[in-house]
Amino acid sequence: IVGLTYRSFGDITIGSNWDPKVNFPNIGTTIGRSGYEYFSGNLKTQVSLAENQTFTLTAQYSRIPTVARQDGIIQGYGSNVASVELGFSPQGRLFVLGEYKATFKNTWLDELRFQLGYQQVQDDRFQRNFSTRPSFPNYSLGVTSSNTSLESNISNLIGVTSVAKSTWGNNRFTYGVESYFDKVNAARNIRNDVTGTTPDPNGSRYVDGSTFNQYGVFVQDEILWTPQFNTTLGIRYSAVDVNVPFSAIRPGTSGFKTSFSAVTASASFLYRFIPEAELVFNIGQGFRAPNINDLAAVGERRASDINIPNPSLNPEKVFSVDGGLKWNAANFSGEFYGFWSNYSDRINSVSIGQQVNSDGSISQLLQTRNVAKLTIWGIEFGSRYRFAPELSAFVTGNFTYGEFPIFNETSIPPFNGVIGVRYEPNPGTYIEPYLRYATLQARLSDLDLTDRRINPNGTPGFGILNIRAGLPISSNTTLRLNLNNLFNTSYREHATSIDGPGFGVNIGIDAQF
Repeated sequence: IVGLTYRSFGDITIGSNWDPKVNFPNIGTTIGRSGYEYFSGNLKTQVSLAENQTFTLTAQYSRIPTVARQDGIIQGYGSNVASVELGFSPQGRLFVLGEYKATFKNTWLDELRFQLGYQQVQDDRFQRNFSTRPSFPNYSLGVTSSNTSLESNISNLIGVTSVAKSTWGNNRFTYGVESYFDKVNAARNIRNDVTGTTPDPNGSRYVDGSTFNQYGVFVQDEILWTPQFNTTLGIRYSAVDVNVPFSAIRPGTSGFKTSFSAVTASASFLYRFIPEAELVFNIGQGFRAPNINDLAAVGERRASDINIPNPSLNPEKVFSVDGGLKWNAANFSGEFYGFWSNYSDRINSVSIGQQVNSDGSISQLLQTRNVAKLTIWGIEFGSRYRFAPELSAFVTGNFTYGEFPIFNETSIPPFNGVIGVRYEPNPGTYIEPYLRYATLQARLSDLDLTDRRINPNGTPGFGILNIRAGLPISSNTTLRLNLNNLFNTSYREHATSIDGPGFGVNIGIDAQF
């Protein structure tokens, strides 16, 4: 199987009721430099080695040549425009995975898998600031810096896993081991309009040659107690080794090795009390070791703030409970879930002060730290009711709440979801009007209040009406039409850099060969 994709996105045109100060220096509804190109390809092939053995090769590649970061080149809810240019060039990902699979009969072993994978992620960046920042409405008063920062950040990851499955009575076991080896190569140069390109005296975003290695051993037992009731029990040992080489540029925050490990467990319960409905309950522990970005990243954070490394971080741990009801009947299907998560040593960004820049502007100094305990809970639901074989209605909703204090927990979304109807007179032929909605989010953390992407009075709620439709034009080809934001409404998703697109039309053709 081979797939190729090319996409070209033009500059975004926002809704009609736009704020000229927030979108400055754009002077209309079109957001300049918001368009970009996207290339991707994928390959998957499978070879039968024997009656019960296969080898599968999967390869994926994607690339965005250049894309701007809008939070730095528009004023937003800040007091000025920080950068003339800010973005990624390029962003890319290469992924290759080989898998050997063998299945067995009449033995204690049902299945065996070996996987070997490689992933390279490229995250190159550019940034050219103003030496004197302009503010609405006088963009011409900005003075462009003569320096452009050029970053190269590449992660090379190798992963090896081995997983086996076996059945003993009513128990189905899954157990395995895994290892991941990640190495980061980084460099940062300064290109001066007069003197040319030289290494940045402040060093790269990450210390070149830093490594982040992960190891895991796990076992899971699925137990079928009765046809109506089953449980899944799991336990895992995780270990992480981090090595940040010494850098003379930052002697106090480099040249260290650290290791973390933890044993975590989980349990899931499912009870089908009638054929159409089941209750689900899950309880578990989580463990996240601080990564290289948490421990040792230096440089710009958000639009114009500065990150200070913290090599003294501890792992983040979480205890979570979730559960709910699933229903799947002839005319009605739906689910309702609730979750509760309690974090200890939560890893999050904290403002540790301010820096006054040479032009008088202020940058927040941010550092990743282990904050106090934090509790987040919420509900999620979705349902569809079929009035007739060709007509149905659906609704979804998501609500998340961070309990006080939330001074370090950023960007908690508001209540949001989708409501719509679908008319499908024939298989593959459909029309589906639907409304995307979100309520006001006015519960902001201290860090949210310093984020130029977020309205300090809260992100207003919105309702966006859209229509999507499909029409088969042959046995293997379908014409699709999307009408987005029919009333050209101005809106913004919480904690995003720009307003959402205004009215738009998308036409596509799906063809299978």
